Formats: sequence, C-alpha cells, structure tokens
Amino acid sequence: MKKAFLLAAVSAAAMTCAATASAAIMTATWTGVVHSSFDYTGVFGGSGSSLDGMSFVAHYTYDTSLGYRATSPGVSDVVLGGSAYLLPAVVSGTLTINGVTHSIGGGASGLANTLATFVGDETGDQSNDGEFYTENMFSNQGSTPGTPTNLEAIVPLTTVDGTGYFQIYTFDLAMNVSKVFAYGDLANATYQVQADALPPPAPEPATWALMLGGFALAGVALRRCAPTAA
Repeated sequence: MKKAFLLAAVSAAAMTCAATASAAIMTATWTGVVHSSFDYTGVFGGSGSSLDGMSFVAHYTYDTSLGYRATSPGVSDVVLGGSAYLLPAVVSGTLTINGVTHSIGGGASGLANTLATFVGDETGDQSNDGEFYTENMFSNQGSTPGTPTNLEAIVPLTTVDGTGYFQIYTFDLAMNVSKVFAYGDLANATYQVQADALPPPAPEPATWALMLGGFALAGVALRRCAPTAA
C-alpha cells in the first residue's frame, strides 16, 4: 500500500512539473473582393491589368507563444512581432487572387488582434540586399460584433465588413525599375479562425531533472520496502 501511494505521488509530481504555459497556432481566413487595384507586372493577372472584381482569400497563421502579447480578459487580445519590433516573426500568411498564391513570412512585421467588435490581421516582409529592394505586405481589418476577445478562440465562418490592402513590390536598384509590382484594396466578406495542430511541448531541462530525481527516489523507496529473503 505504501509502495502504491509513493508511486502515485511521484507520478503526479512529474506530471505537474511537465506542465507548460498554454500556446496555440491559429489561422484566420478572410475572403472578399479586390478593388482599386493594378497589377503592373503580372503578379496575379496579366501585366498592366486591373484585378478589380476578382475574389481573394487571405490566410494569416499566428503563434500566440511568440513575439509580444497583450491580453485584457473580456476586452482585447493582441500579438505582434517581426524585426520592426525587434521580435521574432509571429504572423505569416498567404494571399490568393485569380488562383495565384503569394506567401509572406512576416519577418518585418506581423500583428493579430481581436476586440469584442473588431478584428484585424497583417503581415509583411521587407529586405534590401543592395541589388533589389522588396516590400510585400497585406492586411485585413473589420467589424464583426460578438467576436471572442481571445486570439486562441475558434471563430466560425461569419460575415465581416471593413477593408484591407495588399502590395507586392520588388525594385531593381541598379536598373532603377520595378521588377514586381501589384497593389490593391480588399473588400472583406467573411472571416473565421481555426486552430492548427500544435505538437506537445517538450519538458524544460529543469523539469527533466525533477522528474528523474523523483523516479530515483521512488526506486530507492521501493528497494527499502522490498522483502528480504529468509
């Protein structure tokens, strides 16, 4: 009986030590229609053409364990990151227009926020290697009453108003000409948030030490309690 109680206590202590702070990887999806746009170099359509009236799908994937997060329970929740904030990237995304998808890693900036009546997401990359200057970004924001004020909450498909913007731009510094350039506004129609799979967290080194120490103590106790041969 003492053996069983000791093992149960050690196992419970190990499980408690292995617990880590909650985190979630979420994906927000926006849909709608492009307007006030122009595709100079054929990023999404023909070169020198308008993208107005075409449907768009914007996905933002954010990790609530990264960057800076400010939460006010019942009021708002925001997470941001990227080199503009001297923080790791938090929000990456893809923008699909006319069947063509452009990805952004969010290395320069990224933000996801939610309030009781407002939601917004953005992601952007920026680089300059001396030959090309690149600045890519897209964002969406809008009003949708009743939205959860927690970025880790699931949001079913819902209608949303508001607007967004996108820009895909690469400039050839030597030739002094735009190599890639498309921009436009986004009229939002729907919004939803889903959870992505998150691998179970690995225990911290200190946690491993506590767990191993606990098992060692359990082994010693078991040996002391073991019956001796007659």
